[in-house]
Amino acid sequence: MDHFNANVGTASFLQTLDTSDSGEFDAGQFVYAASFLLVVGLTIGVFFNRGAMVISGILAYLISLSTMTLTVKSVFVNQKFNHPKFVTSMHFLACGVLCFGIMIVRHIAGQKRMPVPTMTQMTNVILPIALAFAASVGANNIALVYCNAAFSEMISGAAPLCVIGINMCEGKAFDMRLLWPVLAVVAGVGLCASGELKFTFLGLALVFLACFLRAFKSNLQHKILDHQTQDENLEPVELLAWMSPPCLLVMAIWGGVTEGFAPIVQLSGGKGMEITMAIGVTCINACVLNVANNFVIRDLGAVGCLLAGQLKGILLLMGAFVMLGEVIQLQQIAGYVFIAAGIYFYNKIEKDIKDAMTKGLKADIENVQEKARLVK
Repeated sequence: MDHFNANVGTASFLQTLDTSDSGEFDAGQFVYAASFLLVVGLTIGVFFNRGAMVISGILAYLISLSTMTLTVKSVFVNQKFNHPKFVTSMHFLACGVLCFGIMIVRHIAGQKRMPVPTMTQMTNVILPIALAFAASVGANNIALVYCNAAFSEMISGAAPLCVIGINMCEGKAFDMRLLWPVLAVVAGVGLCASGELKFTFLGLALVFLACFLRAFKSNLQHKILDHQTQDENLEPVELLAWMSPPCLLVMAIWGGVTEGFAPIVQLSGGKGMEITMAIGVTCINACVLNVANNFVIRDLGAVGCLLAGQLKGILLLMGAFVMLGEVIQLQQIAGYVFIAAGIYFYNKIEKDIKDAMTKGLKADIENVQEKARLVK
């Protein structure tokens, strides 16, 4: 998420707080720590009605999402290892090893038999997830050649609307009461995309394609995690395990074509161990991120997960202020007010709708049981 295109001539009111010149007091670090607590507090406040386990998953997702950019950038910049497809392939390899390891341990311990997706699940859901992921990454990377990151971020904020559109095309009902909180979040993302918006129509098409594919992927993940038939249901760890091999295959082929053997050659050099350790840190982060992402999709749905992910921008914004000295503009603050409010009301309304449906279903079951007793 790029919210850091600063207007150099604009003074940030937060920057006036940083008066440290001898290390005695660093207001920037204080502000960043406060922003971290703010995100934790916002998450607890917004999703309080979901329970402690759901909140823990969301926090793990947000923290890993906001730190992923920093850890990967460290590999590219500090280690001079500019091979993103190879690094992404290692992420999928690490996720696969971890999740298959967990399933094997469960199977050996007799806790749960290792699930194997059906051929229908593999061809209709898991393989399309891998292809959609790779295509979305590719489209987004190419789009940045034709437009800047601020414009890309603004359009990408419409991913929840794409999920809603996909669901409606599939014939699923959508409660229009949920539309205005989604629009508030989209508007907030637009406000946060500060700086001059540079784009072309080709860039717009590519960014929207990447946005649509990301929404399509999230929608498929929610389908397989929230299936009504228990035999066809996969848990978040199980889904990530079976997603990893096809995603790894697609990314490895793409990386092999575009990057060749250059990553292997560089890893075999004098700084190979140092680079490997830096990549290892990103792999740990990726495992936490992808596992938590599946849990959040299962608990909040595809739209809710995409909306919740926007809260990470507060940490990224403050991180850029502290570490890069970027300017924080008032429109960005207003944007995050819109985002937080939209996420809060979407979660509240969606939870109320689900609770009402559950109560209605229970009432119907009780009525049927009562009629059955009267007949007897």
